[in-house]
Amino acid sequence: MGFPRWPQVLKGGLALLGLALGIADHVRTTLVHVRAKTTAARMVRIMSYLEQDAPESLDPSSFKALLRRHGVERYFDDGWGRPFLVEGWWDRDTRSRHYRVTSWGRAGRRSPCCTRFVVHDWDRNAVMEDGEWRQLWNF
Repeated sequence: MGFPRWPQVLKGGLALLGLALGIADHVRTTLVHVRAKTTAARMVRIMSYLEQDAPESLDPSSFKALLRRHGVERYFDDGWGRPFLVEGWWDRDTRSRHYRVTSWGRAGRRSPCCTRFVVHDWDRNAVMEDGEWRQLWNF
């Protein structure tokens, strides 16, 4: 019984390496999808709490208090672990309050807005305003 031939060993090793890299890429992509879907779901819930409670102030401590009141303080952060940007303003013409919730996405920084659906560009922001998506990742 002799030693295996080096070309066969090398070919088998490269095949295993390719398989491992493919699995790692699939896991990474799946995690990004989970984070994006978690973010979108939290944004919908946050918007419903904002519309229900109509808070006057949206500084971080007031926002945390709103989430605590609804028992979802963990919703302060998006799926990537970064705080949401929550804005509110009063429209004098329509005499109504408006709200916007923004996730900075995977990149964690402001990106151009607003394209209704952003195809697999997780670095772009997700933006919901007054219960309507202004920009969202296309799953």
